[in-house]
Amino acid sequence: AGRGGAAARRPDPAPASAPVVTDPRVAGKAFVDFQNDVTAADVRLAAREGYTSPEHMKRYTTQGMATDQGKTSNGPALGVLTDARGLRPGDLAAPTFRPPFTPVAFGAIAGRSVGWHAVPSRRTPFDEFHRADGAVFVRSGGWLRPLYYPRPGETLGQASLREARYVRSQVGVFDVSTLGKVDVSGPDAASFLERLYVNRIETLPVGRSRYGIMLRDDGIVMDDGTVTRLAEDRFYVTTTSAKAHDVVRMMERLTEVDWPDLRVAVTELTEARAALALTGPKARAVLARLVGDAADVSNDALPFMAVRDVTLGGLPLRILRVSFTGELGYELHVDSQHAPELWQRLIAAGEPVGLRRFGLEALELLRIEKGFLTGAEINGQTTLADLAHERFAKREGAYVGKPMSLRQGMADPDRPRLVGLVSEDGAPLISGAHLVEGGMYRPNEPTQGHVTSSGTSPVTGLPIALGLLARARERTGGTIFATDPLRGSHIKVRVVDPCMYDPKGERVRG
Repeated sequence: AGRGGAAARRPDPAPASAPVVTDPRVAGKAFVDFQNDVTAADVRLAAREGYTSPEHMKRYTTQGMATDQGKTSNGPALGVLTDARGLRPGDLAAPTFRPPFTPVAFGAIAGRSVGWHAVPSRRTPFDEFHRADGAVFVRSGGWLRPLYYPRPGETLGQASLREARYVRSQVGVFDVSTLGKVDVSGPDAASFLERLYVNRIETLPVGRSRYGIMLRDDGIVMDDGTVTRLAEDRFYVTTTSAKAHDVVRMMERLTEVDWPDLRVAVTELTEARAALALTGPKARAVLARLVGDAADVSNDALPFMAVRDVTLGGLPLRILRVSFTGELGYELHVDSQHAPELWQRLIAAGEPVGLRRFGLEALELLRIEKGFLTGAEINGQTTLADLAHERFAKREGAYVGKPMSLRQGMADPDRPRLVGLVSEDGAPLISGAHLVEGGMYRPNEPTQGHVTSSGTSPVTGLPIALGLLARARERTGGTIFATDPLRGSHIKVRVVDPCMYDPKGERVRG
């Protein structure tokens, strides 16, 4: 009963689908959201303050922002807001909710046996040919890629070493369709790339390629790849497979937000273009058989880091003379719909010369021996100096990350720097092992760096690795120990130059 008068009559129960809590005669607070303690009065205040949209009301009151995302409160809250605005029931739609709107079992989120269906995998346009050739696949950078092509009874180590040795002595083909590919065009395309990469791009002649490195805003190396100039106002850029998305998003942000005055267009072509790497001492012989009279592929006509666009009986083909193996090499780029035709033509041209397929693991052995970088070294923590690549940075002119890269700490000689490592006793090296000075493992011994990538040299057969080592210059030529107490490994290694094969680059230029 009310004080000095008749008791206030509560309203009749409303249907469960649209509960009514708007009657001002209800004594006390009328809650519409029990999780965030939002009342009917709060919703009416939001309407009076001008937050009349359900989305704005939600942000003003926090209604529907709790764990149920409005499942229990949207109906009452919309009823109050509808009444406050003088609308009819059903005129307002519920605000956006975030998943899980319907409860999800923890096992579905954190289960261990997620398998290949947990993350979507992209397949290259040559996928069916790899499967037909018996490839074993691995997920890398979001793609399914051929890891190796085993013979009966071969292990991964045996097959990949055989493939790598064959590339060093003969010729092999590898699917590089996963590389990021970007068309950069417009009157200011050269200026745009000059600001983006640490090295000179504006001086790049038409018909030539150049190795390029880009930094993040904080001066840390973000990615590397090639920049090819197709015309004065058009470039064809390739990135690493894992960083393709990040690089494209960075380019788009720079053109739209940071440098909107530049007249340049960025178009991603990663999945629109397929590519094969043809590499090895006999690569030119295979390429000559492939193109026939359509192009001169001699060393004089197509030198190292040159590019040619040719047409082979209606098949448009872009040939880049680049190499990630340390051998004579070419990348063959076509539109993805022409990938089957390119594969069939290349295999037919290469079989008389002995062309064989090789996988990602063999490529890893070849690039470690040559000292080339991947995400294991460009790991989000390394600078140009850490990677022994400071020589590529231009001294004049601005580029992304330059101010931060010039900080004193970025060139500290005690920062770990890229080195090559060779096992002294033939014991295999383990990626992730710490580099220490002690001749035997001692707990809590200060680490001097770590092994980033490891494998077996296709040339010498010795275990080799790349690593980041403090005071690398003074330690080159000496020995240190690679220790991994979790796996019981403590190995004496010799510190050498990162490029352990053909340091003068004579084979790629031959």
